Amino acid sequence: MNVEHYAQGVISVQIGVKYKGRDCHVLIQDPKRPEGFSWVGGFFRPRGSFYETIEEIVKYQTGAKVDLKTLRLKKIVYSRSAVNNRWLANYCFFVDAHGLDMWLTPRNTDFKVALFDTESFMEFPQPPAKV
Repeated sequence: MNVEHYAQGVISVQIGVKYKGRDCHVLIQDPKRPEGFSWVGGFFRPRGSFYETIEEIVKYQTGAKVDLKTLRLKKIVYSRSAVNNRWLANYCFFVDAHGLDMWLTPRNTDFKVALFDTESFMEFPQPPAKV
């Protein structure tokens, strides 16, 4: 795959980070949307390096500094756009973040950022435990 060329679609990034000896996941919340917390990501168009795109989305939404060597594709989910009924690919990635002491203030100040205990995601139907 040439990382300089990729199809437009949606990126979802699951960010893992160690916090006080616990494995955690990073979720964001847009207070303007009532759905609750979600993974980092959003719609993207082809431009520049794919790795730079991922890094920019993560920094913008969370301020996290990530280790791009750990970036891995978990799944590709196809869906139809609600706007024009075109097919979109949702590329679901996982990446490890550096410790919180290396994070910056997110540039998107509208979003809230929260850590959730990774193991608590397995306790369905209970909601994940916020750290």
